[in-house]
Order: sequence, then structure tokens, then C-alpha cells
Amino acid sequence: MKTLFDHIELINDNKARSMSFFCKNDIVSIDSQTIDLLIQESRKHQSCDVRISLHKSPEETFHNMIILQNKGNYYRPHKHTNKEETYHIINGKMIAFIFNDHGEILQFDALSSTDKLMYRIPKNTWHVSYPLSQFVVFHESKPGPFIGQKETIFANWAPDGTNLKNAKQYIEKLMLVLK
Repeated sequence: MKTLFDHIELINDNKARSMSFFCKNDIVSIDSQTIDLLIQESRKHQSCDVRISLHKSPEETFHNMIILQNKGNYYRPHKHTNKEETYHIINGKMIAFIFNDHGEILQFDALSSTDKLMYRIPKNTWHVSYPLSQFVVFHESKPGPFIGQKETIFANWAPDGTNLKNAKQYIEKLMLVLK
């Protein structure tokens, strides 16, 4: 299927919750044009999040993704029971939070493409990140395969996202650490 990103040969990931693509080829080159197209695609679809998986399928043993997240969207704190992950900021700014088992903030770090560029989260660690700029583009890497609910546990102490008012209030509460 042809897409806006034809120069890197992508296939739609129709099972994903946001706009997502898998790469068709083994060798993939991401350049500034790709990042610009990612931003344009997000804006064209009412600021939706967009992900390009540099791997071919969820079954791959290593996952590399270029992700665009938009400010104001809600992401529920979670942990991966058996997988660590690393973020590398490409464009924009975000804040990453680490929590204890009760939802108390243990650590937070503001990340940007000009300062703290990378952030590693150990396995079995409660975490979440939110854009500080209008959007953030980052590279995320972690072991595969993707096995969904068997590996990702969502925090019961944080809103599930079905009530947007509660989700927005939760984000605002977290952002108080910046003041």
C-alpha cells in the first residue's frame, strides 16, 4: 500500500491504536524529510499520534520505532514486566516520570533534542512520558516480540483515559513538578 512515506516503503499497522506503520525493508534510513512528513501526517489527521516501526512485524525480536506524540493526549502510566526501553529524542521536548507501586513520583526528567537526549527505563518500572512541546518525536527501542497485555500492565492508580476530564487533571497534577 502506498503512503505519504513511500521513500521508506511502509505498510499500515491496522491493529494499532494510533496511526502506525511497519517498514517493509530490512535496511531503513530515516532522515529529516521523514520526520517532517511524520509531523505533516499528524497535523493532517487532527494532531493524531503517529508511529513508524522500523521492524517488519510485532513478532520481531527487537523493536525500533520513531514515534510522534502530541501535547494534550493522555498516556496511562504502565510497566513492562520483562522489557526495558530506551527513548532518544529527535525533535521537541518531553518529560518522563518514574513511579513507585503506589503512583508516587520517584523521579522525573525533562528530555529534549538539545539537552537530555536519551532515557533508559528498566523492566518492571512504572513510567509514563508526556510531550512538553506541541509535539515530540523520539526513537524508542526495546526487545520484542510484542505480546500486549501479557507484558504491559497499566497502573490502577491512574485514570484509564475513558474520562477525559480525569485524565487531563491527572496530567496537570503531574506537571506541577515543573513549577
